[in-house]
Amino acid sequence: MVQDMTRPFRFLVLLLCGLLSLAATAAGVAASERRVALVIGNSAYKSPGLEIPNARNDAQDTASALKALGFDVLLATDVDLAGASKAIQQFARMSIGADATLFYFAGHAVQYQGQNYLLPVDAEVRDEISLPFETIAVDNIRSALDRSNGVKIMVLDACRTNPVSERLARLASAAPSFSSAFDAGERTRGLQRIDKSDGLVVAFSTSPGDVALDGQDRNSPFTRAFLRRLNEPGLEIETMFRRIAADVSAATGGRQRPETYVSLVSEYYLNQDDSLAWDRIKGTDDPEVLNDFIERYPSSYYAIAARYRLEALQRAIEAARAQALREADLARREKELAAQRAQAEAAKAACERDATALQAIAPADAPALRGFVASASCGAVQAAASARLSDLEARIAADAALCQNEDNDLKALVAKGDAAAISALRADARCPATNAAAEQGLRAIAAAADAACGAANATLNGIGARDVAALRALIDKAPCAIVASAAAQRLAEGVAAIAQEAQACRRDQAAWKDLASSSDRAAIAAFRQRAACPDVIAAIDQAEDEFKTACAAEQGALAAIGANDAEATRAFLANAICDDAKTAARAKIAAIAAAAARLEDACAREDAELAGLKSQGAGARGKLIDLKGRLTCGRLRPDLEAALEQIAPQPAPSAAAPPQTPAARLLRRPRTNDLARPAPQPAPQRAAEPKPAKPARPAAVAAPARVARPVQPDRPPPAQSTAQSAPNRPDRPASPLGVGF
Repeated sequence: MVQDMTRPFRFLVLLLCGLLSLAATAAGVAASERRVALVIGNSAYKSPGLEIPNARNDAQDTASALKALGFDVLLATDVDLAGASKAIQQFARMSIGADATLFYFAGHAVQYQGQNYLLPVDAEVRDEISLPFETIAVDNIRSALDRSNGVKIMVLDACRTNPVSERLARLASAAPSFSSAFDAGERTRGLQRIDKSDGLVVAFSTSPGDVALDGQDRNSPFTRAFLRRLNEPGLEIETMFRRIAADVSAATGGRQRPETYVSLVSEYYLNQDDSLAWDRIKGTDDPEVLNDFIERYPSSYYAIAARYRLEALQRAIEAARAQALREADLARREKELAAQRAQAEAAKAACERDATALQAIAPADAPALRGFVASASCGAVQAAASARLSDLEARIAADAALCQNEDNDLKALVAKGDAAAISALRADARCPATNAAAEQGLRAIAAAADAACGAANATLNGIGARDVAALRALIDKAPCAIVASAAAQRLAEGVAAIAQEAQACRRDQAAWKDLASSSDRAAIAAFRQRAACPDVIAAIDQAEDEFKTACAAEQGALAAIGANDAEATRAFLANAICDDAKTAARAKIAAIAAAAARLEDACAREDAELAGLKSQGAGARGKLIDLKGRLTCGRLRPDLEAALEQIAPQPAPSAAAPPQTPAARLLRRPRTNDLARPAPQPAPQRAAEPKPAKPARPAAVAAPARVARPVQPDRPPPAQSTAQSAPNRPDRPASPLGVGF
């Protein structure tokens, strides 16, 4: 029967040994791995707008983490194209025969025509031709990784927003032949997926076609999550990158979603610290040690073996416990049989022992009698002890009634707080318990007095320093002198403080009365800093708010005045109180005056030209028409039109006219404005109608009344000259790749 019970236990032991052997084999393989890594981080790009402050930090922190995991790390930061090429060559040599190779890049990258390129710090990508010669092709990294015999890992924290991608997009949009075969957004934004191959793991910091975020911390969101998960032992690599993707998505609110491509036929673990820990404890029989390993490495492969070993140990412990219970039950039964045999033999001896013990108990020892009655094994002796106990308990009951009366008296005195009466009762008491109760009552009275004093002190601490009424009320009802004295002292201090504050308020109110109507904002601000009266401070703040509101209203009123309304602007300036509004009004008046001066200058020039043309007679009609087309001074228009009416159009040449020479034909060539006009009609004969009087020509000198006169509605204001309106442009043409690149 014992042999059958041990068979399950032997099976569990054999199973546990097998699991331990398998775990030891896996640990030995992990310990013998040769791991190499190339880590590049480019921050200090030479082209404007490409700097990435945290890319160098990303590379340095990643290199440190990989070294801690047993990688032989080649670190390169802020490398140019030549330095990157040398690092890749060295990495390719290191990868020969390696069990695991890893490449990490933090910086800028672009993709073009389905190929991915990493940017060194000296990259000068001017167009699609220079792209493969100025950058690092990801295919070269693939070639270096392929020299490894084991797992190949590529981590790209790139695809960040950069002017190179935008430049390629602009070039693609500008050149139809360049953009006909490929969409511009797919060529330049983000990175292209990499073709899978056996043993390759590729991790992108963001999904293809999107850009990665740099963040404001020491590391980018992707690298921060990557470093966190690298420090978590026992994570299978595909599970690790899935958790990294979830961390990045949560940290960026879903704006960045990393992607990973895994082509492995077996599981792989970057952080194998759990194997070292398992080597130290795999032979333990302590369940607490195994539980601690499972809690520290829940994702570890060895956690499975630890759970199996823990379950086996627990089953073995339960089996041993059950066996011990069975053996204890068997021993108990044997003991009961022996007791039954000895019971009969011991009965007689027990009665003799009980009789002897009863005789040894003192007559007034009730507890001993009760204990004897409860423990006596002989019935006759037990009955005699019970009778003796009954007589003793009657006497004890009488004494208890006396003690109860004294106790009731004591409680009444304690409730009254009469310490003197309690002391007298204690002196006359006949019950032994009364003395102790009286002493306790005296301590309770003293404690109540202390508690009342403490409560009064707490009330005092809660009263404000200037709450004079509350302090006086506390002094009147304070239960102890020390609290009353402290309250009186605080009352005196509060009264003095109130008087001092009242004096300060009178002083500040007098000063504020003098400053309230002042426009000296600096003096008001200085007075606000040194004022001590709360009411005066509130009045100053209110006055300042009203002044700011008035300033805002004046700014709005000034903006509502017409652009050329000088008189309204002057009226506004006369009533303005805000310095900023006054400054803006003065600038507006100056601008209106300058515009009026320019208009008067134009009127003077055009008036002189009109006077000269009028003096030339009928031969200047064409020039008068040309002047009418470009006239900017509205007040000269009536005079110009009157001059045109007085000069009749010249008749067309008759058929009998002599032939004209080429020079004469050139002199008679009509002007553009004349060609657009219809043929002149003979004026109808009118009755002796008086000719309208010629209007007086306005003076060329600017008059104040003309400053505010608006421009005539039938002609727009003179256009600015080309030299004035054209923006400043650089002497050389802008680069098609963008300004400053």
